[in-house]
Amino acid sequence: MSVIATAAGVLGKLVATPLKDAAMRQERVLRALRAVKLDPRTPPRDFDSVYAITLIEYCAGRAASVLAVFRDEYVVDSFRRSFQQRDLTRVRREVAEAVERNRETREFGHLAHGFEEHVDTFAAAFEQVVDRTRAPHEVRLEETVKSLLSQVSRTRDEEEVRRLRIEPDRAELTPAQRLARDAEEWFRAVKYEVLKQWPVGEDAVALRVDIPNRRGRDPIVMLCVAGELGPHHLNTLAELADSAKAKEGWGIARLRVSAAARAVAAASGNRLFCYSFDELIDEEADFEPYLAWVEEEVRRRGIDTRYVPQSCEKSEIDPATGLPIATSRYHWRDGGLDDYVARWLDEPAKQHLSVLGEFGMGKSWFALHLAHTMVLAWRDAKRRGVPRPRLPLLIPLRDYVKQTRVEGLLAEFFFDKHNVNLRSAEVVRVLNRTGRLLLIFDGFDEMAARADRNTVVANFWSLASAVDQGAKVLLSSRKEHFRDDREARDLFGAKISTAGHGGTADGPTFEIVQLVEFEDEQIERMLRHDLPEEKVREIMGHPALRGLMRRPLMSELVIEALPDIEQGAEIDLARIYLYAVCRKMDRDIHAERTFTSRADKLYFLCEVAWEMLSTERLALNYRDFPGRLRSFFGPVVQRDADLDFWEHDMRNQGMLVRNAEGDYGPSHKSLLEFLVALKFAGELGLLTGDFLDAVRVPDAAEADDPRSWSEHFAARDAAGRLPGLSAFAPESAAALAGTFGALEPNETVFGFLATMVREHPEHRARLLELAHASSPGRPLLNSLHLLAMADGDLVDAPLAELDLSGFRAWVPGRRFSLAGADLRGANLAEAELHSTDLTGADLTGARLSPLILRELPTWRCRITTSGALAAWNNHRVLHWPDGIPAEPPLRFDVVHGPMFIHEWAESIWWMSDIMGGRLVDARTGRSMSEVDVYTEMLVPIHWRGQRVLLEAVEGIIRDPETGAVIERWTPPAEQAGQWTVLTGDFRAGLLAINDQVSYHVPDSEAAGGWRTVAALDVNADEDEIYQVGSRDSELVTIDDIPVMAIDALTEQVLLRPEGLPLALSPDDALEGFVYRAAIGLAVLAEGGRLSAWSMTAESGEPIWERRTGSSGTLGIFADPAGSRLAAITDMGELWLFDFRTGELLARAPLTDRLRGTRFSRDCGFDDDILAAIVRLGGVIVD
Repeated sequence: MSVIATAAGVLGKLVATPLKDAAMRQERVLRALRAVKLDPRTPPRDFDSVYAITLIEYCAGRAASVLAVFRDEYVVDSFRRSFQQRDLTRVRREVAEAVERNRETREFGHLAHGFEEHVDTFAAAFEQVVDRTRAPHEVRLEETVKSLLSQVSRTRDEEEVRRLRIEPDRAELTPAQRLARDAEEWFRAVKYEVLKQWPVGEDAVALRVDIPNRRGRDPIVMLCVAGELGPHHLNTLAELADSAKAKEGWGIARLRVSAAARAVAAASGNRLFCYSFDELIDEEADFEPYLAWVEEEVRRRGIDTRYVPQSCEKSEIDPATGLPIATSRYHWRDGGLDDYVARWLDEPAKQHLSVLGEFGMGKSWFALHLAHTMVLAWRDAKRRGVPRPRLPLLIPLRDYVKQTRVEGLLAEFFFDKHNVNLRSAEVVRVLNRTGRLLLIFDGFDEMAARADRNTVVANFWSLASAVDQGAKVLLSSRKEHFRDDREARDLFGAKISTAGHGGTADGPTFEIVQLVEFEDEQIERMLRHDLPEEKVREIMGHPALRGLMRRPLMSELVIEALPDIEQGAEIDLARIYLYAVCRKMDRDIHAERTFTSRADKLYFLCEVAWEMLSTERLALNYRDFPGRLRSFFGPVVQRDADLDFWEHDMRNQGMLVRNAEGDYGPSHKSLLEFLVALKFAGELGLLTGDFLDAVRVPDAAEADDPRSWSEHFAARDAAGRLPGLSAFAPESAAALAGTFGALEPNETVFGFLATMVREHPEHRARLLELAHASSPGRPLLNSLHLLAMADGDLVDAPLAELDLSGFRAWVPGRRFSLAGADLRGANLAEAELHSTDLTGADLTGARLSPLILRELPTWRCRITTSGALAAWNNHRVLHWPDGIPAEPPLRFDVVHGPMFIHEWAESIWWMSDIMGGRLVDARTGRSMSEVDVYTEMLVPIHWRGQRVLLEAVEGIIRDPETGAVIERWTPPAEQAGQWTVLTGDFRAGLLAINDQVSYHVPDSEAAGGWRTVAALDVNADEDEIYQVGSRDSELVTIDDIPVMAIDALTEQVLLRPEGLPLALSPDDALEGFVYRAAIGLAVLAEGGRLSAWSMTAESGEPIWERRTGSSGTLGIFADPAGSRLAAITDMGELWLFDFRTGELLARAPLTDRLRGTRFSRDCGFDDDILAAIVRLGGVIVD
């Protein structure tokens, strides 16, 4: 007997007398629920249980006729169908019909007048019980789906408005003509032949279309209508179809089809059909196999239940300098990345988004979570017949590393992987262009594991070809894939090109957001999905574990490694992987699910992992296992029976996961990278401690002399057992050149490897020996890079005569040092050594590039009204109170760079960084007050008559004493495009670039609180607009013609569309600009050259010109009165000039990185640069 029948039977004994007492009724309900063994607090999720609970809770204490209706088999089946379809609108109609039928049949007995109200209230009670079956994550997901769907119609309208703006001829068409044009484009993509088009009245367009069938083509007449498709349109369509002798007639609306129109079509005997445009697409594009894969993948990986919202941040870039000026943060409790992406999806003008994060930060989880959410919303909209959101196409790029063109990638995705049957690749292009798709490219860094810079750029441009008008593209990548944030910005901003690919003029630009590490509360949420509360508290009480688990990926590994951690094992990232891998393997061995040793398994996995990384194919098909086993284990697996045993063991107990095609790969790429690092540490002979213990065979007799990695795993006895192991000898330099020496830059592998080798007492000597024994190129560079990662620097390293072309001086979290290194005769011409500490290094006889002298990060400067001079970077502040940089400066450390300094009063500064801002005594660096606001660039300004703080990027006005929000900065509505805030002397202004280049200043008497100082109409899509400045000044050029100069201190703008009286160099990049309207002078910085110009002249020559003794300038700055000008060279030297005459007043070094560094006089630098080297403390040797 079903639980519904049991519940009805129990109720039948209890409903004889209706109850009015609520307490007695509740007791009756509880008795009935206990009788059928159902808990209403946590109802089972099946329909029968849900319905039984509803039946008991609703019918207990009510009249018997109520129970008779809702226990009826017809009514129960109606609810069952509605439950499966997630739609109760139909059930209300069907049950109401049964009640009406009862007036004749009396099958339910006498039903009181108004019984129909019971139908609605019972259905509502049923929905409430359904809600109780859902876990919190399901409730959250449903709310997200509802939010997505609520925005679709508005977003579609906004996207159409945008199309009208960028497609001028489309704006001349009526809504029906626009729909017909879109339909024609779709028909061509699916191989329909459009023969004729003609208008029908004022709100419709007819098409004569031939559709292919098995024996030829069927003639169809289609009617595209503006607005909702109604029954009168179907009547017109029937006449058109008869007149044209068409087989069928199709009525098509953009969004809405009325119920009456559908009824007419249903009664036409398969002659007439109704479609919204989405439904029209369904006729030829069935994405169901792909949608099912997304849902199954989400369930398999537990994302539907274990996903924790993520925070993200976005660097706000100054368009003038290309450098970050602030960071916007989006906290997970406020919606975080989910809300940021949702807003991006709603904004038609924002087409492309890149999500960056270090490995294990949850990029792929988020991509699947986003795709799953949108798939649910898409399905729900399809079921309800309402406008659908974009269909998310999640494309894991690791699966398509062999594809070099996006067309081939998409073809493989649809036809091979997901069996989606489309008539042509053109279908995808049309859907993409018409705003029906969201392309999610997950793992840009995995497109080519062996990518040089040109390959990376080519990969970007290949994906960029998928970006069409109307497209939305989300691209995820590891941030380690790029040398620094600026390289990522330049690439995703289409500023880097290769042969055959354009630059910014014809490429898409991607917004960039970066994932932020988990906070403690997020870690706890994640752990509670898998662990009891006492284990959660244990982990959260361990600081080192909490630090590791700020990467979401680490939660599973930490849980696996928890027994080792509880016994006091050391904790770092590499060891967590080690403990987790070993514990998984040991558990299988102890359970006798495997016969091979842990050492055998690790050796096999290490070799396979290197093959996967080096060949860029992150999977091994089951057919390839026998060949790999014979290669790795030789005589042990020569017999077929042995081979079968080993193959089964390695496939099923080796920590690889299988897909439906029989391809085995890692659950996450970082597992491969850990295994490759373990292999290389062994081959280098630098494996020690618990890492060495992992590949030891217990109780085996040790060899007399250490063997290399390859020799050890080949040295088996007759039974196939490995010998004992005390240490590995290093492989030969020739052998290492093909493995460790062939590894392309991969910071994750090097990070694991550095942890493993730094504990070996001979690691420094051995890696330097290998560097000298290796040929130039990757083998040599990898040796030095690993040594730098392991020790943090190459201080005093003997590197004479080495070819260091391509060497990149970089270690996470610190400034790299070659102090005291012997670099005599080394080839450094193509080494990346800018900002490297070269104190005391010997570079005599070395081949050099000017880049070795470049000082980063960027320095900034301010000359105050009182005459004080300050220069600062992300690490320290240098202050000359008297304004003359001849004496040693006062020094303050920067704790939370980057930082900004503004004059508040004489000898008092306002200093701000990412943690907020504070008033500082400029003579001592002592903090006088603080505003604890987690933001950057709080700028002091006068606003509506009071002194306040402006949070420039977010546009928030704050109280300078408390940090409380006073009001929000609202840019002029018509200028909501690219904008730059200019500040200085307690003033602020807004430079906006959209359809105009315009400058606005706050004015409480002006409409909207803003006054437009100057404006110039431009064509932002065609004109090349560039800006450069110094925070209180800005120069705007259009097509290399300077047209606008702004002095924010006086709120004056000089605007000349024909060109300002400045001559720009065609060969040198603009590096800085300062304008002082009060004296009519401006200074330009270009290619290390300064030139002063009279801005009141019609044209002419510069008033003065000076060179700064270097190849470039990081910026120029002036005091408010225009008396003095400071220039900071790219070598880290401060030059102070008289603004009006160009007279050099003083110079001072800002860096000591060249102190005691020895250069040859014939190193290739000119005399000016050699002189600058000497001023910075270097030594020139003849």
